[in-house]
Amino acid sequence: MPSGRGSRSWPLALWPESSAISSGASFQRCSALRLSEARDYQAHHKGDHLPRFEDSIVIDRPIDEVWAYLTDWFNTPRMGGYAALGLRQTSPGPTGVGSTLQGRNVILGFETRLNHKVTEWDPPHAFADTMEGRPFRSLSQRGTLESIGGGTLVVVSTEFELRPALRLLWPFLGPLVRRKMRTGVQRVKQLIESEPG
Repeated sequence: MPSGRGSRSWPLALWPESSAISSGASFQRCSALRLSEARDYQAHHKGDHLPRFEDSIVIDRPIDEVWAYLTDWFNTPRMGGYAALGLRQTSPGPTGVGSTLQGRNVILGFETRLNHKVTEWDPPHAFADTMEGRPFRSLSQRGTLESIGGGTLVVVSTEFELRPALRLLWPFLGPLVRRKMRTGVQRVKQLIESEPG
């Protein structure tokens, strides 16, 4: 295990028991391979970098229609980006900065609740919120809308703050989450463009 300033614990997968009983050239090859993997792991997780995904898509509808659809929480389960089962506003009054919402989602096969707080609300151009709930420590999401001809460019960025256990699994789970989110954006385009114009 690495020692000294900046040392950290490595996932057990990087140091299998077989390497401890290897000998000679085979031991040297195994040790070099494991050390290389450990360095790659350290480089990938150095600092406080947070995983971040961004997707953009052009929807063939005016910006006001796209905004109205995206901010109607009844539509959230149909979009499918976070496998949402439902989303409801829990604070009184119209949606705005400081409003709170609660969502029921299926993430990694488990049903969980995400508590949302709106941090930006600029109809029909931008919205942002933070979410807290397992298995993540928190998520931040921001969407922007821009008129392009008769359509609307939608850009959605999501940043994840991971719990320690999830950081170790993220190299495997991250691509799955990425695919799910990309599929969700494509789904939004299909749904909005299928609405009567």
